[in-house]
Amino acid sequence: MRIAKVITSATFAASIAFGSLLGVSTTAHAQDDAKLRVGHFSADAPAVDIYVDGKKTFAQVKFPLMSAYTPLAPGSHTVDVRPAGGAATAVALVSVKADLAAGKNFLVALVGPAAKVQANVISDDLTPPAKGKSRVRVLHTAAGGPNVDVVVGGATKLFSDVVFGAATPYAEVDASKYDLSVREAGKSTQLVGKQVALQEGGVYTIVAVTNPDGTVALRGFADVAPTGTTAAAVGDPTGAVDPTSVAPTEAPTTAVTATTKPGATTTTAAAAVTEAVPATDAAPVTEAVPVTEAVPATDAVPTTEAVAPSTETATASTTPKNGVGTGFGGLDGSSSTLATIGFAAVLAGFLALALRRRAAR
Repeated sequence: MRIAKVITSATFAASIAFGSLLGVSTTAHAQDDAKLRVGHFSADAPAVDIYVDGKKTFAQVKFPLMSAYTPLAPGSHTVDVRPAGGAATAVALVSVKADLAAGKNFLVALVGPAAKVQANVISDDLTPPAKGKSRVRVLHTAAGGPNVDVVVGGATKLFSDVVFGAATPYAEVDASKYDLSVREAGKSTQLVGKQVALQEGGVYTIVAVTNPDGTVALRGFADVAPTGTTAAAVGDPTGAVDPTSVAPTEAPTTAVTATTKPGATTTTAAAAVTEAVPATDAAPVTEAVPVTEAVPATDAVPTTEAVAPSTETATASTTPKNGVGTGFGGLDGSSSTLATIGFAAVLAGFLALALRRRAAR
């Protein structure tokens, strides 16, 4: 009886140990994903669907909004931009190669007129700011505009000589309100100006866009929600309003993700990284929802929203080419489980043999 109890305890301990190893390996793999989002800043281009390596990954991205992030395996990916709702074989408006590093975040920004639209791959740095601070950058997508300087408070130059289609580095500043002015580089000529409210803990991208009527405007995006914010945040520091929005609530500003079983695609829920508008000012914007394998097309987005569901599968699976990272040399999930059980049984047999020899003495 005593020997049986020892064998049972040894088997349980071995199972726990290797189950923990399996869990750690899967978590580490998830952390190695790259993340990608798309921003549509081409005023006369239609809403678009985004295909990554031939699979529809974002649906109905429209001007002037951003999608949520979706995870992708690190490495080189082909990103094709097609008119929304069109065939997967339709000629792309633009294509770009995106080299995505593990654990990093990236933005594909659509800029320029529709006839010459560009897809620029931009690195996002979501490092939280220090206490009492915010981090902010400016993305220049004002088509036909000159290089620009970004000035705060009427005199302090925050960024200099920003070229069209490029984003500045993030600057850490005190969390406060600022009078921000975008000017022609080296001159005092202001292209657009606006007061921005940068909240503590927030990481922001402010985009200079050319509207369909030819005017220049500033649109704000909370890349990281301000400190203390839960589901919703006053995330758009410019107070810009999306005229197509209808609901009288604030929009979430961070993507909510739920990890499925090991080897499955990570599902990105319908939470916005798009412009979050204060509820007292206007309704929230809609966002493009990443398409995933786990969500049927009929369930992904309500038909009353501006985001069209996709009929195709998700982005590249987060499973390594050799299978789930289990610690057993890249075995798949079922093989890994059998290996764990077999190892535990062998260990238990050795323990039982040792105890019998000891009892025989």
